[in-house]
Order: sequence, then structure tokens, then C-alpha cells
Amino acid sequence: MNVKRLEYSRYRELITVTVITFVLGFFAYGYAFTNFTPGHDGIMTVTHDQAWQTAIGRGLMQVYVKFRGQMDAPWLIGILTLIYTSIAVYMTVKAFEIEELWKLFLVASVFTLNIAYICSATVYIYLLDIYGMALLLAVLAFYFFVRCKNRIVGILVASVVLSLSMGLYQSYFAVTVGLFLLLFIWKVVKEENTLKELLVLAAGELVTLIIGAGLYAVTLKVIQKITNVAPYDSYNSVSNISNLSARSVIAMIPACYKNFFYFFYKSQPYANKAFLYVNVCLTVLAIVSYAYVLYKIKNNVNRALLLVAVFVFPLGANCIYILSSGMIHYLMVFSYQLFYILLLFPVLKGYFKIGGVVADRLVTAFAVVLSLIVIRFSNDILYYQKLVGEGTQASITNIVYDLERCPDYDGGMQIVMIGDPGKAMSQNYDMLDVFGSYPGIGGYGDTITYNTVFQSYTHYIFGRNYNFNYSEDVAEIIKGTDEFQEMAVYPKSGYIKEIDGYLVIRFE
Repeated sequence: MNVKRLEYSRYRELITVTVITFVLGFFAYGYAFTNFTPGHDGIMTVTHDQAWQTAIGRGLMQVYVKFRGQMDAPWLIGILTLIYTSIAVYMTVKAFEIEELWKLFLVASVFTLNIAYICSATVYIYLLDIYGMALLLAVLAFYFFVRCKNRIVGILVASVVLSLSMGLYQSYFAVTVGLFLLLFIWKVVKEENTLKELLVLAAGELVTLIIGAGLYAVTLKVIQKITNVAPYDSYNSVSNISNLSARSVIAMIPACYKNFFYFFYKSQPYANKAFLYVNVCLTVLAIVSYAYVLYKIKNNVNRALLLVAVFVFPLGANCIYILSSGMIHYLMVFSYQLFYILLLFPVLKGYFKIGGVVADRLVTAFAVVLSLIVIRFSNDILYYQKLVGEGTQASITNIVYDLERCPDYDGGMQIVMIGDPGKAMSQNYDMLDVFGSYPGIGGYGDTITYNTVFQSYTHYIFGRNYNFNYSEDVAEIIKGTDEFQEMAVYPKSGYIKEIDGYLVIRFE
């Protein structure tokens, strides 16, 4: 019995954060793990887009997929994601020496419940565990930096691990940046280090980030060369970095701050005003607690360093905004979650105590309220997407039925779609105005967000290998024919017809 207690004591934090993470994760995303909804880019049931991901800078995804397998099984992806997240939480609390149960719950909820995971689980389920692994590696880089006794070794190992994280998804670079800033704040507040030691720490963090980013760039070039994949200039690729200049970076700093604070105090990402009210309360608590910490710090230099670090934190946690030239969306903002750790850091580390247990319970209550807000929203949007997905499947089932029973179709002819199938199949679901603006969901009330998704749907969901022709020249020729002018428009009878050797589906 004593041996068992000793073993539990040794792994208490790991077991605790794992249980908390899995419970919160299943409450928030369990529906997605057990109910696949095909739509947008997440329509794939088998991962085939490694070349595309490599082209936009995520060269290590293809390596990871070989380990996980190409089948995008939601249940397995969900389990792996929660495992990776649990380990990331554990390494974070160990690095910051956080042990109390309510504090473990707070950190676990910050990492597990977030808009980036929600949007991925809703639309991009095939990428969710990859994001989880990118998070784990970003935190692991920080962990090695903190725990390695030899500073040089710590910097080198952390740099390598950080480059691996970026190779899966670049935006998690900002997670390491945020954790580095929190580490610096902790060291400043402790007042156990000299100014020289603090500057050496900051320099080591900066060098780690630079080397890690450099290794990522070199590794990406090598992978693209080996796989014969050309870099692709896209809004969500790394190509924007080459367009940055000192002037453009400085010019974007105000927008970077604005974008960061807009998320917490204006945008309502979880469609609930209570989210804003809780954030305001936590901010007030943070102002009071940091004012108290500043008062207790004896060294004026440390006071100045603390103010600078807190001021820079939003810029660091949102550095991906600048690196992407402002092209940022919800899948890229996981690092924003660290803002909660910043706000509550004096309380988490015991530097600010108001009423003893009362303070702990107050912060725990705020964490529970935020968790419930996120969990409720996650289930709402997942259920909405499921309803929309079923309606879309019914529509496409009818189209496939009509297509294959068209007398003109011989099974091998090229298919030309005229118009936008997503718009043509649009439905007016309740809550469309609330959920339609989220990444990959679309505002038409169906899961077909652009033309090629229709083809992907027929392939991945119905197992058809139709031969689609997307040539604009061909489409223009067809639209100029008398036969096309006489055709009905979907969903009226006669919207599918053979014209000049092509099977035409008229959506507009």
C-alpha cells in the first residue's frame, strides 16, 4: 500500500492533469470524436493533402501522418489530442512549480478549452491531433529550456524541438514565446537573480527562438526539395514573412495589440457576453494583484522589467499576427490562452493572497464559469454543424441520384458545374447568423464551401470518382449555347443535361 501511495505521489500532477484534461476534453469535444460531419477541407476521410501542407510550410505533417495513419478516424484523433494536451499541461505546471489542485484545474482548462481546438474539431478534425502535437512540442521546447542545467544544451535542444513544432503548424511558435515571457516575469518577481542573469535569460530565450525559426526554415527547404514540392504563396503560408520589413513590422504593432485585446473584450468568440464580463473581472483582479506585486518588489529595476514584460506579453503571444502580415484566424490563436495565466500569475504563484481560501475559490469560480461557457459553445456549434451536414448529405444524395440516372450520362464523361453548388444548396438554419462566420463553416447553411468540395464530397463520402472539368473557358462556351439557356436551374427538374459532350450541372 505504501509503495502504491509513493508511486501516486510521484506522478500526482501528471495523473491529476490527465484526468482533468480528458474530462474537460470529452465534455467539450466528445460529440466531434463520435460524430463525423463532412464539410469544407475537413471532408477528407483519408489524408491526401501532404503536398499542399508541405507547400505552405507544414512539411512535417506528412511525417506525422505516417505515424498516425492516413485514415482520419475522429475517435483516435480525439484521444491522441487529449494525450498530447495532458502532457503539455503537465510540463507547464512542472516548469512553473504549480501543484495545488485548483491551480492544476485552471491551467488544464486554459490549455484544453479554446476556440482553436473548437474550430478544428468542428471542421478540421483530421488536423486536430496535429495541432495537439504542435502544442506539445512548443511546450516541450520551453520545458527543455527551463530544465536543462547546461544553458547551451538547453538552448540547442529547445531550438530543435521548437523547429519540429513549427514544421507541424507554425502558429504554435507564439506559445513558446508566451511561455518564455511568463518565465521571465516569474524570475523578475522572485528577485533571486541579478540584472545580468535576467538579461542572460532573456537573451537565451531570444536566441532559442531565432535558432528554432532558422532550423525550421532550413528543414522546410530540405523537405520541399526532397519531395519536389514548390513553395506556395498563400494567405496561410510562410511566404508572408519574406515580405516583412522593419517599417512594416513597426506599423503593425498597434494593430497587433488591438487584435489581441479585441478577442477578449469585444469579439465574443464564444457567442456569450458572460465571456466578456468574466474577462473584465479577471483583468481587474490582475491590475490589483500586479500593483501589489510591484509594491512588494524592492528593486526598482525589477519593477521596470516587470512592467515591460507585461506590456510586451500581448505582442509576444500574438506575434503570429505580425509574422502572417495580419492574416490571422481562430485556428491560429491558441497562444491567446496564455493571457489567462498572465492575468492570474501573481495568484497562481502565491505572490498575491486576498482572504486566503476566498481568493482561491474566487479564481476557481471564474475558471469554472469560463469552462462552462466554452463547453456549451463547443457543443452548440458541433451540433449545429451536424444538422447542417445531414441536410447537405441529403441534398448531395439527390444530386448523385439525378446525375447517375440522367440518360445522357455514360459514366466517364466530364462533368462541368455552372455556378456555386454551396450557394445553390443553401438552407436557412436557425443560428446560421451566429455560427456561419466561423472558419470553414460557411454562411450558406451547408458544408460545401467552394466548388471542389463538392467533388471531394462525392469521392470521400460516396466513393465516386467523377471526372470534373473546372476550365473557365469550357464553362463560358457552355453558357453561350442555346441548350444551356433552356436548362432548368437546380433544384428544378432538368438541371442536369449533356451539352457538347459534357454533362452540365446548372447551379445558377
